[in-house]
Amino acid sequence: PMTLDTVLAIFSTTKAITGAAAMQLVERGTVQLDAPASSYLPLLADTQVLDGFTDDGTPILRAPKTDITLRNLLTHTSGFVYEAWNPNVVPYIKATGMPPFGTRARAALRVPLMFDPGDRWEYGVGIDIVGVLIEAVTGTTLGRFCADNIFGPLAMHDTGFTANESMAQRRARVHLTTGDGLVPFDLPEPTQPEFEMGGGGLLSTVPDYLRFTNAILRGGELDGTRILDAAT
Repeated sequence: PMTLDTVLAIFSTTKAITGAAAMQLVERGTVQLDAPASSYLPLLADTQVLDGFTDDGTPILRAPKTDITLRNLLTHTSGFVYEAWNPNVVPYIKATGMPPFGTRARAALRVPLMFDPGDRWEYGVGIDIVGVLIEAVTGTTLGRFCADNIFGPLAMHDTGFTANESMAQRRARVHLTTGDGLVPFDLPEPTQPEFEMGGGGLLSTVPDYLRFTNAILRGGELDGTRILDAAT
């Protein structure tokens, strides 16, 4: 049963909110869209491109031909992909022992690129990386930054990366579509997450999310509160 204040896992619609948070930092001059993203998140300086595997399954890695930029990360042109849809990520994880991205372990951020930045588009974890970049430059968590700069100003009281007691009582279960219809499915939750997933980790309600989308439709302002410049 659904009500207007039912709390949902909103998955990839989280990306638009993380994108807005990143663009707030661009407006402030804290980060630049086309500067090397490693300037703000140093771990990206060591990111390599997966160029295939040897006959025995050993990954073949090389340096990227171009730097990863914040624009690449925001537009799915960085080379970071989703392991669920790119056939090379799972073999890499098995060969190296790197934790899957869903564990939210910082070691998972060492995943290689599947192509050179800017070469093509592929849906992926780039905006999760943006969330970690936001944490690096602001010195706070992604959730705290969004609460202070988006959720609070827009009166989105039922949105966050973790559920408070009230939200938990109204949270809907995830369901899968199967041959038997809709079946409840409990998503595994990491026991000790080391970062918040800017690409898919938010909980929210429909009315809360509509406040965000209305602010975007109105050029960055809602009820007299501006979160982004109209030009942005």
